[in-house]
Amino acid sequence: ERRKNADNAIKALNPNWGYAFVAPFFVMFLIFGLAPVIYSTVIAFYNWDPLADNQEFFGLTNFTDLLADDQFWIALSNTFSIWFFSTIPQMILAIGLAAILRNRNLKFASFWRTLMLLPNITSVLAIAIVFGQLFGRDFGLINLALSYLGFTDRIDWVATAVPSHIAIATMITWRWLGYNSLIFLAAMLAIPDYLYESADLDGASKWQQ
Repeated sequence: ERRKNADNAIKALNPNWGYAFVAPFFVMFLIFGLAPVIYSTVIAFYNWDPLADNQEFFGLTNFTDLLADDQFWIALSNTFSIWFFSTIPQMILAIGLAAILRNRNLKFASFWRTLMLLPNITSVLAIAIVFGQLFGRDFGLINLALSYLGFTDRIDWVATAVPSHIAIATMITWRWLGYNSLIFLAAMLAIPDYLYESADLDGASKWQQ
């Protein structure tokens, strides 16, 4: 009787319900993700005027004008610079934090893992205000700390290119470091223990244990 009820319960599960559960994600992605990208790509080939009835097709003119614009290359170099100062240190630190969080001897591991997500639930406006104070030219704590280290000249973290990129990259790193650490931690936890044991036998360090 019990076996019969179990078989009936399995048959009652409709596999199509899985599609219903994942459908909201794909609907939201199509509306707010894919559709705007396609729309933006299409209008890039037009001399687009949202108030005009007919749009003039420009072909690749918009792209050639963009490549000839000095402001585009400045913006591109700024984007690459901020990416360099934020992504590379962030990935290195995230892997290190993930290794620490994986340590079996770590006390209150769940608490520390939860704490890693604190920057992600913090208001962007609050983060901007705090980091704006930290990197202030005259009264910022960063310049104050540098003065104690012997740097007499105050750095203007906003007016100059490289210091402003470092300030922005620091804020980005702080906000996303914990999130990326948990991603790497999940990958580390997915590795079977016998692989770590094999690595130990081969002379690898035991710090991850």
